[in-house]
Amino acid sequence: MVKIWNAARNVGIAMLIASTAALGACEDEGTAEKAGKKIDEAVQDTQEAVKDAADSAEQKVEEAQEAAKEAMKKVTDPAEDAAEEAADEANEAAEDAKEAAKTTGEKAEEAADEAAEEAKDAAEEATDAAKEAADEASDKVKDAAQ
Repeated sequence: MVKIWNAARNVGIAMLIASTAALGACEDEGTAEKAGKKIDEAVQDTQEAVKDAADSAEQKVEEAQEAAKEAMKKVTDPAEDAAEEAADEANEAAEDAKEAAKTTGEKAEEAADEAAEEAKDAAEEATDAAKEAADEASDKVKDAAQ
């Protein structure tokens, strides 16, 4: 855009020099007026051309920015989707592990309860056997004492 403005400035300067030369060469006032009008028109045309070029350049820049945004979106959207999917899968795996741990804990608790019940039954049997053995020993001692 700077190049366009510099070119317009150079054209304007050249036109100013040309108009000065043309005015100096004109002897008739009508001819000078005509030359002045042509110079004014040329300057105005140049200014419009520069403005049009600047507007066009600005539009191209905006289009390029929009295209870059779209391209970036095409790249980032799938990555975001993949990250969300991975997070969902990780959450599901964590829930599955939690459920498995809960189930394992319940099974362990059941096994511990069963073992405790078997130990209790074994202790009762041992107590009964000890009482029986004590009673027999007591009976033998009584018999031997008589």
